[in-house]
Amino acid sequence: MMKFIFKNYWFIFLTVISALSIWLTKTNHSLFFYVNSHHNLLSDATLNAINFITWFDSGILPIALITITLLFRRDKLLNVILLIITYMIVFSLLKFVFHEARPYIQYNPQNFYWSSSTPQENLKNGYRSFPSGHTGNAAIFVFALSYLFASQRFWLKSFLLLPLVLTMLVRIGTGWHFPLDVLCAALFAFILVEITMRLPLKPPKIFNKNSFKVKIIQACCFFMKKCALYNKEKVNSKARRVD
Repeated sequence: MMKFIFKNYWFIFLTVISALSIWLTKTNHSLFFYVNSHHNLLSDATLNAINFITWFDSGILPIALITITLLFRRDKLLNVILLIITYMIVFSLLKFVFHEARPYIQYNPQNFYWSSSTPQENLKNGYRSFPSGHTGNAAIFVFALSYLFASQRFWLKSFLLLPLVLTMLVRIGTGWHFPLDVLCAALFAFILVEITMRLPLKPPKIFNKNSFKVKIIQACCFFMKKCALYNKEKVNSKARRVD
């Protein structure tokens, strides 16, 4: 029994222990500066790419999760859709309730590396640090895939955790979050996955039709194209402000 629990939940135990240790020793901010100081282990392009992919508004991970589920586990499609909606609601509420200031609000950004956005976005998101939305988005994707395809495969499940850990480090390394922000986001996401994916939801028969599958994939591609155009416009707008 203990072996089963360890194999399936070792990452969660490690995350809980890490979060409690940081909270009790009050090393949240000092650890932030330490991790942030090693941001140059990855190029700026890599850091920005990871931030963009894990950004919920880009639509990449949610659409990828829905598409993969539609292709290989249509029996869990309603669970996945409910999971994504629940994530949006819960994380938005948590950010509103905690109203936690980001590192660039609490400290002078000149004292650490910060991959800043536009002044308007910085001001708008200045008090939305806890929990980390990017980390939650990545965690939902990773834990859902793990539940669907690697529930009994220890090494595959462990391998899927690598992009999540990388996302957590990148969010600290780019100056947007403290360690507790990303650790708790992963925990919250895990709880949401465990609850929503275990619900006995039966998808309508139309989900099993190939024509429906094609339409969903087309809709996902259309949405991703719109997101790409929107984000390209935001980048161009930011560049014009800088000029």
